[in-house]
This record gives sequence, C-alpha cells and structure tokens, in this order.
Amino acid sequence: MKVTKKVSAIAAVVGVCILATTSFAVYNTGNGYDNLKKSILATAKYTNCTTDGKMSVSIDGASYTTDITSKFDAVNKKSYTLVTDSYGSYSENYMSDGKIYSRGQSSENFTAYNEEFYKQNLWGVAKEDDEEYSKIVRFLELGLDTVVGDLKSNIVCTESNDEYTTYSLNLDYMQIPELVQAGLGVIGTSYNSYDVELDTSEMANIVNAPYLLGKDPVVNNFGMDYTINKDGTLRDGEMRIQFTGKDKNGESHTADVVLNVSFSDVGTTVVEPIDVSNAIDRS
Repeated sequence: MKVTKKVSAIAAVVGVCILATTSFAVYNTGNGYDNLKKSILATAKYTNCTTDGKMSVSIDGASYTTDITSKFDAVNKKSYTLVTDSYGSYSENYMSDGKIYSRGQSSENFTAYNEEFYKQNLWGVAKEDDEEYSKIVRFLELGLDTVVGDLKSNIVCTESNDEYTTYSLNLDYMQIPELVQAGLGVIGTSYNSYDVELDTSEMANIVNAPYLLGKDPVVNNFGMDYTINKDGTLRDGEMRIQFTGKDKNGESHTADVVLNVSFSDVGTTVVEPIDVSNAIDRS
C-alpha cells in the first residue's frame, strides 16, 4: 500500500536520526554508555530470535499504526515476518527450503520465488571477523561517541531487580543536539523543494507530514525507556519523539512518533512451518 511505504520511510528516517544521537546514552551511571552500546551492537550477531516492533504516528488528529513481528533462525535457514497496519493492509513473508513465499491483503495464496537464505545474522551483515563488519561497527561507535557527548548524564534508573534494569531519558528542545535539528532542516527542505497541494483528510495528513512540518521542523521533546536484561542483552524499548513545524501557509503543526521494539526467545525461536501447498510458483 502506497501510504504504508511512504509513512514507513518517513518514520525510518526520523527514527535513525534520533536513535543515532541518543539511544546509546542510557544504561547505568558508571560505564553504562559502553554497556548499552555493546548490547545494541551485539544484536547484529543474533542468529536466532523473535523481534516485535510497533510504530505510531499522529499529526493534527490523524493517526497511523503499523506492527511488525519477525522470527529469525539463521541456523535452520528459516524466517517469518508479518506486517499489519491500522488501514487494514498486511504482508507476510516466509523463507524456507531455498524459497521465499510472499502475500498481501490482495492475495489469498502465497507467491513463491527462489531465494537462498543469505542472512548470517539479524543485521544481515558479514561475519564478525569480516573486514566490512568490523569497519561498520567501528564507524558507528566513533560517530555515536562524538554525537552523544554529555547526554548520558540525563539518564534516570526507574526500576532494577534480579532480572533486568529499566532506564529513562527525557530531553526538551534545548537539550536536543544541534546536529539533529540541522539534519531535520535538510530533510524538511528536501521534501518541500517543490509545491504540494495540502489535502486535509486524515490519511493525507499522515502521508503529507513532512510537508505539514515545513522546511524547518524541529524536535520539540524526546523520551525513551529501555530495559536491559542482567546478562547485558536488550529486552525492550520505547522511543517517543514530538516534532513541530510550520507548513507553506504558516500554519503550525505537531507530530508525535512512538517506536517500540522488543527481543525475545533469543536462541530458542522456532519458525513454525506454514501451509504453502497452494503457492503460485514464480521461480
């Protein structure tokens, strides 16, 4: 569905911008920054896990939600992903035995294609000892160390027990790194480099969010809660971002984005077989 793709792309850009500047700054008051950074990078090595994600976007009373569930088993070369959204669209992808089976809301049967299972780990990057992998990790670490700065001092521990620890980070407009605001300005200017007729319907408001926020959108506030298991692995997290901006007519708009993610059954996930006997083979 066109709406799903456009909104997902918008949210992905937003999420990466903010995640890259703050999410690694929260674990404990000692060397917690390094601990969380390592736990996030460690997910790249996962060869078996279940991941659940949710994205909610709202602006001017309009709202959109998409949910993603993914089961990944690199050892047995199987995976399953289900994506649904609040507009009623969905898509399924199932990989097994050298084929990928796909279907959406417009098709009752799966369509099958030849597809070798190429992902060695959750991120789909090369092996740990591969030169490319090492350079990617090093680049991320140096970039994050440079940008995060003193943000890690804003972390507050909200819960701690024998199984996990939960932390919160909340930033207002004045605390958002200037680099993030400048980056949003670039994105906003790019989206608004040509004239677009602004529709006021609910669906159009979601799709047109970058145009409604104009050339100079800013992060008004940011909040994040993360739970880390005692073994150092990520359990779940929620990220809340509020944007404000003005459209080409000078009208003010506020957009709220909430991103949730959780990891479970690491090392024990089982991708259950799906009935694909009626699949249409396009090999």
